[in-house]
Amino acid sequence: MLTAWRVKSWVEPLLYRVILLRHRNGSVHQILGFATFTAEIFDRVIQEKTPAFLQVSAKYLFLDGSTHPASLPNMLIAYNSMTNLFVLSSRPKFMPSLAALQGVRCLCLSVEALLNATNTLLCTITHLELRTARDFGTPALVSPLALTPRLTHVAFHGALPSIMLLRALCADARLQCIVLFLSARDIANFRPLTTEFL
Repeated sequence: MLTAWRVKSWVEPLLYRVILLRHRNGSVHQILGFATFTAEIFDRVIQEKTPAFLQVSAKYLFLDGSTHPASLPNMLIAYNSMTNLFVLSSRPKFMPSLAALQGVRCLCLSVEALLNATNTLLCTITHLELRTARDFGTPALVSPLALTPRLTHVAFHGALPSIMLLRALCADARLQCIVLFLSARDIANFRPLTTEFL
């Protein structure tokens, strides 16, 4: 990249394909081999790169729970071609800013964050993973799930969903796959109920 401009034009977009945005004081500098970005680095990238470059390069975005740079709305507008989004915080203050992302297909976030998600973010989702430490019944999730007309895959990580919610999901003709990430205790509790879903 430092010696040939043609190679740089081919390779540089790969540096921004996966954006792991973490707080400046975070101790982790890499996740799964990908470099993490601070808000300061990201601000510099937005100022130096053209909108066309940003549109082509970034596809995966990880937002740390502590991440809330002032430039986040501008960043999301610049990177609105993002297709995969992971939000770590359960109650992020930046949820309204995520409305700028208009092509997200895969979304991973907490149930609490989902309840605060915008219609524009949810309307393109095909794959949804929900993280929660406690059970959310059917009524709480009916409204946000109704805003996901393209949803085909849903996963639950953490607390076991209620039987009413599982029945509602099994009856949803859109869904091709329902995944439950269960602990050993949850598996033991869930086993007697599996016959009605098989």
